[in-house]
Amino acid sequence: MEVPNIEVRFRNLTIEAEVHIGTRALPTLINYTRDALELQFNLQSRPKRHSLTILNDINGVIKPGR
Repeated sequence: MEVPNIEVRFRNLTIEAEVHIGTRALPTLINYTRDALELQFNLQSRPKRHSLTILNDINGVIKPGR
């Protein structure tokens, strides 16, 4: 019995993320706790965030390796 092979194709793939700006961007326990509390209780206005493009308009094929 053979395992089926799957090929993944993508076109014009763009991936973006919303990231914190400044000292809040550092992944510390204090910043994590502060962000979690703000999201839970809406204590303050949203922290400043910036849109970061990770992949921009790429095409490709991922083929099975084995």
